[in-house]
Amino acid sequence: MGRAMRAKFFLLSCLLLLPLWMGCPPRRPQPTIVDTSGRGAPPGGRPLRFGTIDALPPSPEPGFRVANTQQEWGGAPVQVDFATAMLLVASAGLAPTGGHSMTVQSVTEAAGELHVAVVQTAPGLNCPVPQAQEWVGTVVATEKVRLPVRFHVTQTQSQPCLEPPVASMACTVDGTDASGTSLHVPEGATVTCNASASRTDGGRGGPPARGSWALTTSPEGAAPQQIPDAPQTQLRLETPGRYVLQLTVADDQGTEATAEATLHVGGPQQQTTVKLEWAPATEGGATVDLPFTLHVFRSRRDCSPGSRTPPAWCSAETPASPSAPRTVTLPADAAVGRFDIAVDYPSGNRPGEAVAQITVAIDGMTIAEWRDTETREAGFRWEPGAITLPNATIETE
Repeated sequence: MGRAMRAKFFLLSCLLLLPLWMGCPPRRPQPTIVDTSGRGAPPGGRPLRFGTIDALPPSPEPGFRVANTQQEWGGAPVQVDFATAMLLVASAGLAPTGGHSMTVQSVTEAAGELHVAVVQTAPGLNCPVPQAQEWVGTVVATEKVRLPVRFHVTQTQSQPCLEPPVASMACTVDGTDASGTSLHVPEGATVTCNASASRTDGGRGGPPARGSWALTTSPEGAAPQQIPDAPQTQLRLETPGRYVLQLTVADDQGTEATAEATLHVGGPQQQTTVKLEWAPATEGGATVDLPFTLHVFRSRRDCSPGSRTPPAWCSAETPASPSAPRTVTLPADAAVGRFDIAVDYPSGNRPGEAVAQITVAIDGMTIAEWRDTETREAGFRWEPGAITLPNATIETE
């Protein structure tokens, strides 16, 4: 037997007797790479035909692999001619079956690799998902190519079945017109918070959602309060400080939504600030680069940015630019009484472009905001309201 014939016989024997004869060169597994970068397969590759095989892999573990032989497949026999084909396995493991899927979109050969595009889809938000655990994945057969295999995985989510729940509440201070989710509350006042605008029905109509309430923040020394789960709740706030009330609603799928209200009880602990700034007179309108004057009066005494001798009960700094906001600060330990607020419009003002806006805050929390309803001529004095400290009551002119 010639040397060439002996070499061919040796290789053929290795292929046929590999499981029995360890003297043959070892068969190296086909390398696989998983790419989740979203770049996808390179363009211009040679498309390969592929088809789905009705078979379950021997292991449900998530991952991606290639089987070139029945031994590499390792499961029940499949109707595949491994002489000309190979199996590609894409597995997401065990998951509830509703809405979960994994699909091979394309197989192409390019740049010395086999590129497999895989789309993994999760169920949409608020979609019912059966709890039975089953394998999520796919097995496809394609022509045998001895190249590294790169799986390009794209993760997507189906459209929502229902709109997510909405948590909505508004709080009012009993005996006043104050309403919202950021309120100043006198000591000992009762606050009523209503969540009837919340919903968990996907916008289909029906009764309002029931919510669970929790005081997530309370001042030190405040008595705990039991808050029943109902569309409306009441709080009596005796201890000065900051309270945060949280509302949580959940739909039948367990999706939650939350809303919060911040309640500042009592007078200022540190300071009250009065800020003046320009605001566009109309939507999309421009501000003006002109100085205006902020006045905070206690009786006849005036505190104003730029004053040479401000009163002892306030501080005010001259702004760096003409159109910068003006702020007067009233320290909690010195500012007591009624403080009237006024604005003088500047010379050169062009009515129709910008108006004055006043913001009053206690310890950083806004308790009043006034915006002029008209554009004014130069020299006009606008007097929006007053604040009385330390009770922090607001009066609007």
